Amino acid sequence: MHGFFAKRTPAALPVRSTALGSASEASRPAGSRPEPSPAATPRPYTREGDRLGTALREFLSSQRYEVQENVRLKDFLALTCSAQAPAGTLTREAVRRVDFLIVSRGSKTPVLGLMLADATYGRDRRRRTEPSGSERMSGSIVTLLEVQAQALLAPGALAEALLPHL
Repeated sequence: MHGFFAKRTPAALPVRSTALGSASEASRPAGSRPEPSPAATPRPYTREGDRLGTALREFLSSQRYEVQENVRLKDFLALTCSAQAPAGTLTREAVRRVDFLIVSRGSKTPVLGLMLADATYGRDRRRRTEPSGSERMSGSIVTLLEVQAQALLAPGALAEALLPHL
């Protein structure tokens, strides 16, 4: 019988172990360690948003603040600042999504929200597209900064941009 009821060939046999270990280990010099697999080695962050998140955590590690990523803020007063309007404007916001939220360590009170002006949200984005958290402030004031991630990665630019607002 040929066709649908034909007998399948058996699967390939696994590599045979020898006294020295597996066949791939036999070709390695004695005493050397196996090479780590590409999946086991950490990849460097290549996107500006990821590198900015790492830089923010390092910058704020010695201070009393911590960073949360991709947060939706609800029912709050936004003091929106930018390079064009450093004084900012105060508006009531029902819902706003921020890329990074800086909160105080003890009370978890939101202090500063960062929105990336040059962020790209494509299909190949590594982190989740849905906001990871939701903060309801009921009338509290949060400063929102619209920033260029690439500009903040320059040496000293992070301190210059954030310290006046913290």
